[in-house]
Amino acid sequence: MIDLKLKQRPVKANNHIPWEPHDIEKVKTMHFEGCLPELISTNVGRSACAVRGLLERLAKTGELVPPVVIKPKQNRAGTSYRQALPKEQWPKAQKLLAMLSIAEAKSNRTGQQPDIDMNKLREAFANF
Repeated sequence: MIDLKLKQRPVKANNHIPWEPHDIEKVKTMHFEGCLPELISTNVGRSACAVRGLLERLAKTGELVPPVVIKPKQNRAGTSYRQALPKEQWPKAQKLLAMLSIAEAKSNRTGQQPDIDMNKLREAFANF
């Protein structure tokens, strides 16, 4: 403290604030969506270390169980969109696959990786 020229001792953070049930559900949901603890922490108002600690405790007690997802059948090339999506969404999937194949062809010709903004892509297909 003397080297840092502090006049008073720093106040210790109160790290004994219990988690609210809705915050725990939000952390679980964001975790299963693939969000990092740093991003989750900004949404629940806690530190990233607190989020990691909560996830570890939930995993130890068996409460951190991902939601059950029924996986569609797979063929050699992967999952068919016709098996994974309802019939009314097939045109959107066909358009998306066409756009991705065009982007892949261009990237193969130019040798550059395509820069795909997933948010813009979601917005474009939400209104399709």
